[in-house]
Amino acid sequence: MARTRSLALIVLAALVAGLVPARGFAQSFGDDIDRLLQASRLPKEVRLGVAIIDVESGQVLGSARGDEAFIPASNQKLLTTGAALVTLGPDFVFRTEVVVDGDRVILRGSGDPALGDPELLSRGQPRRTVGDLLDVMALAATRAGLSGVREIVVDDRIFDRQLVHPSWLREHLTQTYGAPVAGVNFHENVITLYLSPSREGAGAPPRVRRQPDADWVEVDTSKSRTVKEGSNDAYAVRVTPTRFQLTGQVRTEQAVSHPIDHPALMTGRLLAARIQAGGIPVGGETSRPAGREPVGVRLADPLETLPAGTTIAAVTTSLHDVLKRCNADSENLYAEALMKRVAHAVTGEPGTWESGAAVMRMIVSERLGPAAAASTTIIDGSGLARENTLTPATLAAWLVSMARDTRLGPAFMASLATPGEGTLKTRFNDSRLRGQLAAKSGYIKGVRSLSGYVTGESGRRIAFVILFNDLQPGHHAAAGKLTNDLVAAIDRRIAAPRPQEQAKVGG
Repeated sequence: MARTRSLALIVLAALVAGLVPARGFAQSFGDDIDRLLQASRLPKEVRLGVAIIDVESGQVLGSARGDEAFIPASNQKLLTTGAALVTLGPDFVFRTEVVVDGDRVILRGSGDPALGDPELLSRGQPRRTVGDLLDVMALAATRAGLSGVREIVVDDRIFDRQLVHPSWLREHLTQTYGAPVAGVNFHENVITLYLSPSREGAGAPPRVRRQPDADWVEVDTSKSRTVKEGSNDAYAVRVTPTRFQLTGQVRTEQAVSHPIDHPALMTGRLLAARIQAGGIPVGGETSRPAGREPVGVRLADPLETLPAGTTIAAVTTSLHDVLKRCNADSENLYAEALMKRVAHAVTGEPGTWESGAAVMRMIVSERLGPAAAASTTIIDGSGLARENTLTPATLAAWLVSMARDTRLGPAFMASLATPGEGTLKTRFNDSRLRGQLAAKSGYIKGVRSLSGYVTGESGRRIAFVILFNDLQPGHHAAAGKLTNDLVAAIDRRIAAPRPQEQAKVGG
């Protein structure tokens, strides 16, 4: 077993070293890349990195700038999810607990990014809403026989309290994909304002419904109005942590989402409001005036020792569900929570971006060799930071490593999007691929990526990486077409009869 693992590491290290593809069958892929790149007419300033590897044989079938560093955008999530599987194991389950300690309630987090995610709640059995989940958690306090709750302590210390990465641009922090990351997360750490026309007709401010139902979050509608004609163009600007200014027109129902400042505190306050609504005083108050923030909620002090207490409710999420939302749906919060959770699992300390990056580099080194780790810059888990860099050869070798892993490979493969779902919902649907495509897309300004696998009818699997950098706004259509053409070329080659002789990396 040890000798087999050593040989695998040698082979993967050789892949990353950028060995020259074998002639014949492999050379045809190189010809495809050159031909399609010329046909795309993308300017020479655009950098394209490609790596194509036969998973079983380890043969490098095609490469373009395979050893150059590229910004991966959301393809960074492939490293993060793989590292999470290596560290946590495919059977890992996130667990958020509601604990009773005398007359206080402790909400103990595990870094679960999926708590209160309406998409996952709608897929579950039974199907639940965000409100349903809060009711279940609050009902546990009633069933525990509490006559009053002195305080609710939110224990989010599985992660540090640096909620946004310093490398993220300011413009990202007002978008849902730049939501903060906490040890206790809820509803993807955003508040959604559901807007609908006023019953009073045109000119009147629109109606607003909040999800989660935090009535203490004020929405000023004085600069917005209901219209009978025209487009929906309403948007919200956060003025203070709990106050939004709504501006624009509302003709039909629409939703506007915005990140919240302190997810762990928000979760505790939502739970407090539900417990109090059930008739149990919280923080010494039997009732709360509508629109006023709940009292009696605090974060655990950094060095505070909290007792185990009695668990009265627990919400769990499988790693499988988290990986799927991370890769197929490209949810950034999920990737960042995984990165910090990996750090906590290894160090036993609150997970940080810095320690998460160190653990991920260690795993890359163990699986692919020190040279691969040295050529990879890991800043965050989602790929939102532009400082992340890796080579196409390294990422392709990583994909080969995961696919060959009999314990982790199935879960990793299942997390990727296929045509018609997730970020590939509208991609490749009209193509005539004979094989099965499973991939991760990526996009940030100037960067476009797609990496994954094509599996032929014979079971032969090809790992591919396609990374574009230095794209200008007018280049994306051509880059998208070239990506599709490259995938189609891989599909054609994998469906062709296989040559008798295959050159293998490492002899």
